[in-house]
Amino acid sequence: PLSPPVVFRYVNGDSATFRGGELELNQRISGLLSWWGSVSYTRAEDETFDEPVLGIPPLTARVGLRVEPAGGPWWGAVTATVAGEQDRVATARFETPTAGYTTVDLRGGFRFPAGWELLAGVDNLTDKDYVHHLNAKNPFTSARIAEPGRNVYLGVSWSL
Repeated sequence: PLSPPVVFRYVNGDSATFRGGELELNQRISGLLSWWGSVSYTRAEDETFDEPVLGIPPLTARVGLRVEPAGGPWWGAVTATVAGEQDRVATARFETPTAGYTTVDLRGGFRFPAGWELLAGVDNLTDKDYVHHLNAKNPFTSARIAEPGRNVYLGVSWSL
């Protein structure tokens, strides 16, 4: 009795037109600093239903700055992600618009001999409450499930 009759439904028509692109640039500023940036966008029209295709993310841009001495054992990075509002939705298939958002992430690491690396980071540093357009919906309320708030992590990796 607690489960809805349809938990997940994904339907698109027989024909659609997709246009879009992705661009990424990166540059070493000095022996210590480098930056990168990217932008991506897709516009898709479902010709069967004469509306946008279901599940298309909004215009999204990312920019980052990385500090890493050449040949040094440590590195650090800050990344900002900006996603636009997505109001081009498939209303006939119950897709709802989502608001835009901006998040900031901090990451760093220290490399040890023999392939070990200590990693640490804070995702969503500002603890922004946001919903990515492609997130699943709560099957009971139809509201999109929000991303987690601030996420702090520490890890160890090993590679040959």
